[in-house]
Amino acid sequence: MGVGPARKRIEAIRQYTSLGAGFQIAMRDLEIRGAGNLLGLSQSGHITAVGFHLYCQMLETAVAALRGKPLPGRADVPVTLDFLETRPERVLAGQVLPAFLPVDYVADEKSRMEVFRRLSNAGSTGEVKAVRTLLRDRFGRIPEAAENLLSLHALRVLAAEKKIDSLTVKGDRLIIERGGEPLQIEGRFPRLQATQPKAKFAEIIAAVRTM
Repeated sequence: MGVGPARKRIEAIRQYTSLGAGFQIAMRDLEIRGAGNLLGLSQSGHITAVGFHLYCQMLETAVAALRGKPLPGRADVPVTLDFLETRPERVLAGQVLPAFLPVDYVADEKSRMEVFRRLSNAGSTGEVKAVRTLLRDRFGRIPEAAENLLSLHALRVLAAEKKIDSLTVKGDRLIIERGGEPLQIEGRFPRLQATQPKAKFAEIIAAVRTM
């Protein structure tokens, strides 16, 4: 990286110092180095290592820390479902549920990044619903993959509200940790009754709601 781009990046950080500036800095960074295939099947730079959601969160956190301002609450509960796939190239029909924002649904990169930013920052069910409303109003009927992505974030928010540390599904095992301890029934992890991915997803959400 030459001196010119480095100075531009420093100037961007100086310019965008308000809350939420992480997204603006990321956009400015894209202008400086070029967008490439940021939201496609391949990526480049630091975003490759951490993913775009976390990339923006890290930038926002850094800017907020420098200004001494707290970030709004967001649901950061790790949720890992072995039947849900967020990478389009790995989705096999009938075997896993797709959970991503299809390029043919939201093609504009800036709009896609805004959706991702709002989802990653969502700290309440209402904020996830607001993203769903935005998608429906601006882009029409929401495809299954995007609906599953919204439901995944809604589950993460719900898990945070229930004070869950992490939620993992492996086969029929539902592994939930809360207070640093795994939740078990008679020494065993709860077992999911459903066998199909969509039914499993619904069963998990229902189970977390009752906790």
